Amino acid sequence: MKKPPVFIVGLHRTGSTLFKNILNNHPEICMMPDELHLWSPYPWIVDLDDICPKVKKLKKEKLNEILNIFFSKELSATFWKDIDEYKLDKNKILKNLKNMKEITCIDIATAIFENYKENCGKDMWGAKYPVHIAGIKLLEKWYPKCKIIHLTRDPRAIYISKSNDEASIYRKKKYPYLAFFYDLLLIMFIGMEYSLSAYIHQKYKYKNNYMLVRYEDILTYPEETIKDVCEFIGVGYLPEMIYASGKPSSIDGKIKKGLDKKRAYRWKNVIKPWEKLLIDILTSRARKKLGYGDV
Repeated sequence: MKKPPVFIVGLHRTGSTLFKNILNNHPEICMMPDELHLWSPYPWIVDLDDICPKVKKLKKEKLNEILNIFFSKELSATFWKDIDEYKLDKNKILKNLKNMKEITCIDIATAIFENYKENCGKDMWGAKYPVHIAGIKLLEKWYPKCKIIHLTRDPRAIYISKSNDEASIYRKKKYPYLAFFYDLLLIMFIGMEYSLSAYIHQKYKYKNNYMLVRYEDILTYPEETIKDVCEFIGVGYLPEMIYASGKPSSIDGKIKKGLDKKRAYRWKNVIKPWEKLLIDILTSRARKKLGYGDV
C-alpha cells in the first residue's frame, strides 16, 4: 500500500529548503529536490493549467505528447527545469500510466514523482511548494490522504531574507535610484501574502491532515519540533534528521550544517526602524494568528 505524500506549503524565505532537507534525511521520506509549482495564481508562472488540456480525462493516444511537455522544461519551477538530472525512466512512467483506466494531468505528474521516489529507494515522497498557499484545496482534491505542513516565519525575518537575497540585491544594484521603492513594494507584497497565510491557517488548523510549523521553533526546539512533525507524518523520529543545512544566509552568506539558533532572530540586527514599523502595522493581526504575538 502506497503511503500518502507530504507537502510543505507557505511563503518563500521561510526556511523551506532546510525543512525539506530535514525530512529528506529520514530513510522513509523522499523529498523532491525543489519546488514544483503545480498551481500558481501568478500569470508569469507556467503551471499545469497552462500546459494541460482543459479537460479532466486524457486520451491515452495523447499520453506521450503530454508527457513530453512535462520533460520539456516549460513548467516554471526548479524541479521541472532540472528534470534531466534526475535519471527518470520515461518509458517506465509511460507504461505505468497506460495501465491506468483514467488519466489526468496530475496522474502524469504523480507518476513522475513516484519514479523519482523509486530511485531514492524510499517508501513515501513529498515536496515543498507544490502549489501556492491559496491552493491547498487542490492538494486535498488531488491527494485526499496527503499530509500538509504549513511552514511559517516572522514576517520581518521573511522581508530581511528576501530583500537581501541574490535576485533583490541584483535589482537594487542595477537600479539604485529605485531601491527604496523596491523594498517598499516588497513589504506591501509580504504583508498581503502573510495575511493570506494567516487566513489559510485559521481555515485549516482543525483538520487532521494539516500542521503549522514555525521556522523559529525548528531552530530553537529542533528535537521536540521534528518529533511532532514525524508523529504527524506517521514515521519514527531519528536524531540524525536535524543535521541538515539550508540555503546560504541572506545576511552573512554562510551555509551551516545543523541548526543555528541565532538565525531565528538575526533579522533584528539589520532591519531598519521604518521597515519594522511598516511590517508591524501590516501584519499585526496575522502575526498573532500564526503565534507570533507582539514580539
